Amino acid sequence: MNQTIARAFILALTLIFAGCLRAPAQDRAADAARPANDAAPRTLQDLVNEAAKTALDKFKDKGLKDENLSVTLIDLRDPQHPATAGFRGNERVYPASVVKLFYLAAVHRALEDKRIEDTPELRRALRDMIVDSSNEATQYIVDVLTPPLSAATLARCTVVPSAIGSLKGTPISTTSQAAATEFKLSWN
Repeated sequence: MNQTIARAFILALTLIFAGCLRAPAQDRAADAARPANDAAPRTLQDLVNEAAKTALDKFKDKGLKDENLSVTLIDLRDPQHPATAGFRGNERVYPASVVKLFYLAAVHRALEDKRIEDTPELRRALRDMIVDSSNEATQYIVDVLTPPLSAATLARCTVVPSAIGSLKGTPISTTSQAAATEFKLSWN
């Protein structure tokens, strides 16, 4: 079911982004080619509703229901006046692996900027991160996106241990206090 929800989420996002990124000339051409009874979405909310309906219809046989899908779209094309739309967008849900979509976008940006190399291993990790929700693949992606610290940088670092006395005002037991040590880095 998690894979179905992930696929539906990606489909909904793809449909939304595709609709948001069309140029006005494309909109006119698409409207002219569209039958009169099949009206194109005219508002951001219409676009979200259409994407959610498409995802729900496509994955209905896999058990996807309204209560399994929540979409919030924020259109930042005019940063001074962001527009929003949603499908069950006010529902509080655990975001789970939504952050993986941001890593996916970051990888594609890094590839465009030629900061990272496109390899079969990277492609496999991207697929596993999104399709299978693999945390191991996600860790690999994070490692690819974040350069390692050099030996020279680490040599300038000093590790300073300090005991943790309490957590949000709750005393930690003596045994836990002895075991818990916070390490801080200071740069020389």
